[in-house]
Amino acid sequence: MAESRNTQIIRDAWDQYQGDHLKFNIKDRPDFYAFFEKGGGTDLSKEEMELAGDVSGLDLLDTCCAADARQSLSWANLGASVTGCDITPSAIQNATQTARRIGKDITFVVVDAQTLEPIDDASQDLLYATYIVWLEDLSQAARTWHRVVTAQNVQETRRERTARMRRTHRNFRTGATNQRIKGLRW
Repeated sequence: MAESRNTQIIRDAWDQYQGDHLKFNIKDRPDFYAFFEKGGGTDLSKEEMELAGDVSGLDLLDTCCAADARQSLSWANLGASVTGCDITPSAIQNATQTARRIGKDITFVVVDAQTLEPIDDASQDLLYATYIVWLEDLSQAARTWHRVVTAQNVQETRRERTARMRRTHRNFRTGATNQRIKGLRW
């Protein structure tokens, strides 16, 4: 898939913003580095962790890690073997430096989340996607994501994940959710 002009614009703008993005995250959480050190912190919601289940030992792909790599760091702290991807070189450079600074063994790769080239077929147990609003072709991204997730994991966990999704949906409906989602109506 050839990169479109829109994707180029998004990549270039996002690349220029990465340094500020990291600074804003550190300003919002002054203990940013200490929080993620020694396997302690996670910025994932209860619902995200419930949907994923136990990720210990799983190969997990974070498709849009950004410069702060908060989700990649969170999944690593939960025991996953993480590969963080972003479309911008500066995000990957910052994320790599952050992981090194706090002693996390995370692989970071400059990759478009829509194509995930050169991520191998059936190489990941789980895929985590954020910032999908920036993707130009969600259908292409979904096909690509299906390509890189192991078929065994898709088959073995379909019932299990569906049950967790139903429980999570029920929790949303009863109001037992993360308080950051105030005003949500079903």
